[in-house]
Order: sequence, then structure tokens, then C-alpha cells
Amino acid sequence: MYKSIKIDNFRCFEDIKIEPFKQVNLITGLNNAGKTSLLEALYLLMAPGDPEKLMVIMGTRLSPGIQIPIEMAKDLAWDNLFYNKAISEIITISTDNEKNKTNNLRIFLSKSESSIISKMDEKNKLTLFDVSERTQSNKIKYEFIDFKKNKSFSSAEFVYGKEPIYERANIKPTKGVLVSSHHRWEVKDADRFSNLTIQKNEEKLVDILKPIEPRLTRLAVITQGGIGIIHGDIGKQQLIPLPLMGGGMNRFLSLTLVLLENQGGVILIDEIDTGLHYEGLVNLWKTVLILAKEYNVQVFATTHSIECIRAAHQVFSETPDYDFTLHRMDINAEGKISSVYINQEALNTAIEMHMEIR
Repeated sequence: MYKSIKIDNFRCFEDIKIEPFKQVNLITGLNNAGKTSLLEALYLLMAPGDPEKLMVIMGTRLSPGIQIPIEMAKDLAWDNLFYNKAISEIITISTDNEKNKTNNLRIFLSKSESSIISKMDEKNKLTLFDVSERTQSNKIKYEFIDFKKNKSFSSAEFVYGKEPIYERANIKPTKGVLVSSHHRWEVKDADRFSNLTIQKNEEKLVDILKPIEPRLTRLAVITQGGIGIIHGDIGKQQLIPLPLMGGGMNRFLSLTLVLLENQGGVILIDEIDTGLHYEGLVNLWKTVLILAKEYNVQVFATTHSIECIRAAHQVFSETPDYDFTLHRMDINAEGKISSVYINQEALNTAIEMHMEIR
């Protein structure tokens, strides 16, 4: 379980250390203050031998299938991973765990004078998958140093007109997933639910979802046109596809499934309250609390919502150990980002006095 993280030269972070972390951690702050970038840094360190994860975090910033004008493509290149696009610098991400053991990941770009040249369609646009194409070889490298001081190396190389070349290190990744704020996972959720059914745990999911939809009595995966979608029985003549029950139900379902699937792992959730009515936030945090404890999952989530913060504080205040942290990302006049840890007492006072804490 992560207890702290230190980040240098990554995205919007020049240098920052964020601590402490507990089992459930909520990150708030202004737009462009680094909330999503923090999740991405953790995600990269969870798989320090797999540089393909860089493509994952580049993709989660965009809606699936989005078309990008050619003049904007440079913003999706490797240089956007580096603070102030200083590609000569080295990205460093390090974490300490509960045993005070440190793991360190260094990411750096090999020298290249090539520029982005992407295949344009008839509308002078390109897709996300065209962004990484360059005129010459362009390699980004990983160096991972574990708490035993063992070093391992991996890389991702992109050559114009060819498939990416990945050299992965033999490092066991931390189990977990990054959940973006806008991706819809109906098909993936169906797979996860099928695995849950094999383990005879589907009734547990129904019980968890009932506060959102009290009429729900059972769930089933229905395959039509080769695509499986979870359907629910709410007393109608036919089962209803869960995507038709509203965004809140789907978000709650997806979050619950990833918690159930990643026992002993780490879940990173961007804008956890997306699609959920504020009255359902207490049930959300109760579910997160129960499943995180039962399945030993560490949770990192972001939010802009004061209702979300209040609901989390209310739920964890009713527990004996308050295994929850709130961190606010701040930006000073010079544009430097820092983190403020708001403990239980300070958060309680701020809520009572209606102070701004987002």
C-alpha cells in the first residue's frame, strides 16, 4: 500500500511530494491542478516494466474515437509528458509503502530530431492512433529501481509507418486499473460480471446496486450481435439493459466491479462522482469503504464536488480508524503546484464553517 509519492518533471509537476496516503484517498483542487496527472503517475509506477502504459494514459485524456486536427497533434507527443515539455529532463516517480520501502521509476527520451508526420484523412484530421508516428525512430526509456536497489530497463520505440516496438522488463505489476471520467465500459463490465457469476458472487452485486435502483432483483449478461451487455430485472416484462438505467447506475456498477475484481490491488478513479446524484454519494462511499476493506484495495479518486467530499467524510467519520485522506492540489502565483493534506479535524471544521476546501 502506497504511503507517499514524489514526482519530478512529469506533466504539470515540476516537483511535488504528496503524503500521507491511507486506504482510501480523495484528491480535489482547481482545474489543471494535477489531479489526473497524479493518478497517471501512480498508474505508470504500478507497471514499471511496461512502457505501453504511456499510450494508455495518453488515450484516457480523450473520448474514444476522437478526431484531432493535425495542428494539435504535437500536444499528444511524448514531450507533453514532461514538465514544460522539457524533453531533455528526466521524469522521476517514486513511492514509499507501509514498510518504508521505496520504488523509483525514471523515464527519459532518447535524442531525436524527428518531427511528427501523421497520416491525414480527407478532412485533414488524424485519429489518436496516428499521433505517435514520426519520421524517424523515437524511443522513450524506463529505468526502474526497486527497494532492493535492483535495476531493470524497458523502452517503447515508435518508427513512422511501423508498429510500436516495446521492450518490457520482467517485473510483476501491481494489480489495478485506471478508470477515466468519460470512458464507458459496457462490454468490459459484462466480462467482469461473468467472472463474478462464475465465483457465485453475482447476488452481492445486486445487493450493492439496490440503493441506486430498489426495484432491481437480478442481473444477467445478454448477448446480442456478438456483444454482451448487462441487463437488470426491475419488474418489467423484459430485462432492461443497464446502460438505459442512467449514467449513475452504470458508473456505480463499473466502480463496484473494478473493486471486486482487483483484490489486493490499487484502483485509480478520475472524477469518482461523475453521473451520480448527490443523494447517492453516501451509498457510493459506503460501498467503497466496505469493498476496499474486504478486498484489501487501495483507492485513489478525484473530485470537484463538495457534496462528494462531505459524503466521504461522513462515511469514514463513522468508522473507528478513519482510513481516509483528503488532499487539495493548489497552484501558486508562479504556477507551481503543491498539495495540502486536510486531516479529519480540519476537514470537520471546514465543513461545519462552510469553508471552501475544493
